[in-house]
Amino acid sequence: MIVPVTNMKATLRSIGGLLSLLAFSFLCLRAEAAPVSNHWAFQRLSKPTPPVVPNSKAIRTDVDRFIAAAQLARKVSSNPEASRRVLARRLYVDLIGLPPTPDEVEAFVKDSDPRAYEKLVDRLLANPHYGERWGRHWLDVARYADSNGYRYDDDQPTAYHYRDFVIRAFNNDLPYDQFVRWQLAGNELAPDNVEAVTATGFLAVGAKERVEGSPDGRLLVRYDELDDLVGTTSSAMLGLTVSCARCHDHKFDPISTRDYYELVGVFKTGKREVRDLKRPLSAQEQQQLASVLAEKIKLEEESVAWHKNNAALITPILEEQQAQLTRLEAVARTKYFAQTPEATEAKWKDITTRLSRRPVASKYLDKDDLNRFIEAGNTVNRLKDLRNGYDPLAVNAVKKQLSDAEMKTLRALDQRARELKRNSQEEHDKVLTYAENSREPEPSPILTRGSVMMKGELTQLGFLDALTATGYQPDLSARAAQPEAKTTFQRTALATWITDPERGAGHLLARVMVNRLWQHHFGQGLVRTPNDFGTQGDTPALPDLFDWLAGEFIRSGWSVKHMQRLLLTSAVYRQTTDYDEARAKLDPANSTWWRRGALRMESEILRDSILATSGTLNDRLYGPGIMMPIPKEAIITRSGTPYPTDITDEPRIRRRSIYAYTKRTVPVPLLQVFDGADSSVSCGERIPTTVPTQALILLNNDMIRARSFDFADRLLKEAPGSLSAQIKRAYELALARVALPEETARMEKFYREQLSLRNGDSRSTLADVCQVVFNLNEFIYVN
Repeated sequence: MIVPVTNMKATLRSIGGLLSLLAFSFLCLRAEAAPVSNHWAFQRLSKPTPPVVPNSKAIRTDVDRFIAAAQLARKVSSNPEASRRVLARRLYVDLIGLPPTPDEVEAFVKDSDPRAYEKLVDRLLANPHYGERWGRHWLDVARYADSNGYRYDDDQPTAYHYRDFVIRAFNNDLPYDQFVRWQLAGNELAPDNVEAVTATGFLAVGAKERVEGSPDGRLLVRYDELDDLVGTTSSAMLGLTVSCARCHDHKFDPISTRDYYELVGVFKTGKREVRDLKRPLSAQEQQQLASVLAEKIKLEEESVAWHKNNAALITPILEEQQAQLTRLEAVARTKYFAQTPEATEAKWKDITTRLSRRPVASKYLDKDDLNRFIEAGNTVNRLKDLRNGYDPLAVNAVKKQLSDAEMKTLRALDQRARELKRNSQEEHDKVLTYAENSREPEPSPILTRGSVMMKGELTQLGFLDALTATGYQPDLSARAAQPEAKTTFQRTALATWITDPERGAGHLLARVMVNRLWQHHFGQGLVRTPNDFGTQGDTPALPDLFDWLAGEFIRSGWSVKHMQRLLLTSAVYRQTTDYDEARAKLDPANSTWWRRGALRMESEILRDSILATSGTLNDRLYGPGIMMPIPKEAIITRSGTPYPTDITDEPRIRRRSIYAYTKRTVPVPLLQVFDGADSSVSCGERIPTTVPTQALILLNNDMIRARSFDFADRLLKEAPGSLSAQIKRAYELALARVALPEETARMEKFYREQLSLRNGDSRSTLADVCQVVFNLNEFIYVN
């Protein structure tokens, strides 16, 4: 039988609808059966013993025993150990996010000490740049940014203190359980400790909409903010998607709507605050502040000199606009006395004093005169600022009379003035925190289907039942011990529960962090869904190793650096990336880690490595974020505080990328193209992509091109003479190895071809060679 096309389409639609209905019904049945607490992530840690394996040569730490046992079961074996040159670059990029210098590589290669590798690991863990490298990983899951996001994306200039706290915490190896407790309740646990109070920035740096509109609209915005706090805390610290229970019980995990709103209640009485903490400056920060003050004096001197030289340009325009203003004020005054029966000089003066000139003028001037009045008033105020200090908005009034050089001077003065303001002591003392101003908890109602219009049963303080021991009661002893404190101490109770491995969620907290460490060192976690340990997430590749590592983490006093030493000194970390087809058939997913995969640098580390290799990295630690130059066409935002379009490439902005000012609606193109983290939500894993725009930006980006010239100048200085010597030095600096003869030959051929195209410009041609090095696969991917 032939079925008409129209009927066939209808039939297919019907079949599709039936399949969709069946699939939905299956999910609903599964959802009813799934929420059980026997899922591996909700179980207490087991206590596995490192297995005894026959091949002791491949064993360096107990980690290798678990790996070897798993490989034995799959009948595969590990790759051999990589060369010292490869290991040097791997460790440097992995631990501090910067390439080693040729001298550092040679020193490691020639070190005859049997513990040379372990010594290098310890030196890098003690390097202050370590915190910058590993702090970035945590900032991803903490959804850190320097602005609020949403429609207006208002700047939050004091948020950077939280970023600096994270860097210091990693550098100081702050015990991870304390690190977590401070971020949830630092102001309750240690109200006099500036670091602890600053740590609560974790709760304050998320996206935030302006509160406006109807009361119901404002309430919805508030619940969205509370949802962000619950969701970020649960995914970043526990690897659970608790926010799925906002409207109904979780469809797959044993998390009820009651659990969700009990956690909402923990944060309900708190809010973001900018506080003056007057934190004592470290020696390094004192030195930085002295440098800022010195530059401020220099800037003031330059500003005075500019204004003195250009006063002749400003004064005539100021006088003209002042005369216009005076004339229009006289018109308004005349109409006031003509139209107001009770008009007197005293009342006129009172009106102009209380209401300012604009509302008075708007009443007594027609539309055209009013526009002239407003424009003249604004111009006068700006020109006065320009004459007495410097206001960038006033430049438009005189720009037609300024030369290009004078305009460039004005823009430079403005840019440096903004930077100095953000580095001032006043801004340094203001810290974005999360705090409460009441001792009384606010019960959290269960919202039916998540609607603020349908408030149901009130909930009291509580946590996730599936992770809590029977009979556990929230610990509010701190509340009783501090009767004068204006805070509920509910966040302290949460912090206590979440770090308790015996009766609370501490066992899962340890698992999640250990998995993050493994993920960043090996390219993928033992659980390959780092922010979802629920039933819809991955299962651990090696469960015994996973629980043993989590237990070791707790036994070490929650020391992150101890765990990293354990992982980095293992044989599994030190092996090569060589591919073997026979072993790949036995373990195609590399679930026993028989080889190490080559890992692409994150976008920040790629930029930092380019800066370091070119010799232009500004390695100053801490401080306000730096705004990088972004093309005007890439800035599309309605922000209440627009991103500047006149930023120039200067040494002060060539700092580590972790200090880049993160404006949520204006991502830095280079960092975005290479899969930078989305700061609107907790990002547990950056999914690497390979797209044409990555090659295009490395070939066409102004910063990359400028650093290529800097790299070329460095080669000319460090390897004067032959081109082959310069190519050799380029490979040593960029790749930590010597160029092979065929590589040198190809680069020399490329140089000759480019030299003819550039009409003999040798510096530009050498910069072309350097840019090719920055584009090499081996530069971007760490072996």
